[in-house]
Amino acid sequence: MATQVTLVDASSALAVNPGPAAADATGNYVVVPAGVKRLTVRVANGGGAPITWTLDDPTTQTPEGAAAINPDAALAVTNAQSRVVVFSGARLRRFMDPVTRRINWTYSAVTTVTVEAVSIP
Repeated sequence: MATQVTLVDASSALAVNPGPAAADATGNYVVVPAGVKRLTVRVANGGGAPITWTLDDPTTQTPEGAAAINPDAALAVTNAQSRVVVFSGARLRRFMDPVTRRINWTYSAVTTVTVEAVSIP
C-alpha cells in the first residue's frame, strides 16, 4: 500500500517542514486539502541510475474506439538530480482524484529516492 507524503503548508510561518521522506516501493500519494489551488512535489534521485516517476491520471477517459490507453505521465529523474512538478489549474484537476482528493504516483526504483510536497498559497 502506498504511503502518504506530508503536505507542508508554505503559507504558514509556523509550518514545520519534516524534510524529504524516503520513497515507498509501492508508491506515494498526497491528499490535497480543500481550498489548496497549487502544490509542488519534488522527487530527488540520489542513486547512480535514472528512475521513472509515474503520475497516475485517474480522470482521463479512454477515447471512444481505442483498444487501450494509458494517460499516466512518466517522468525521467536522472541520477543525482531531482524533478519538481507544480500541480495547479488543469494539471491539478487531471491528476487529483475528484473523490479521494489524492494525487498518486509510483517509481521504477526507490533506492536513495526521496520525496516532499509543499502547498503554495
